[in-house]
Amino acid sequence: MRAVGVVERDETNGSGCGEVFKELRSTLYDLPDKPKTLNFILGISGEDITVPQLKFCAETTLKVAESDHTEKTVMWAPELPIERNVLRFQF
Repeated sequence: MRAVGVVERDETNGSGCGEVFKELRSTLYDLPDKPKTLNFILGISGEDITVPQLKFCAETTLKVAESDHTEKTVMWAPELPIERNVLRFQF
């Protein structure tokens, strides 16, 4: 395993990343060949998580696995591509 992408809907207060991501990184810390870990924060404040956003997360994780290099480990929804033509339903 060369890379792991974690999609979360929340951020741990003051840490700048999600709780699951933080726990996963600390669990993998002692591995001799630890994978790159990426955290994608989506759906903050009840926003919809779109298929294009999830596709971006998966493709980014695969690119990091292939190249073994990443500029950022935590990406927030405003930094991700936005699908403008998504139908949104409110109940």
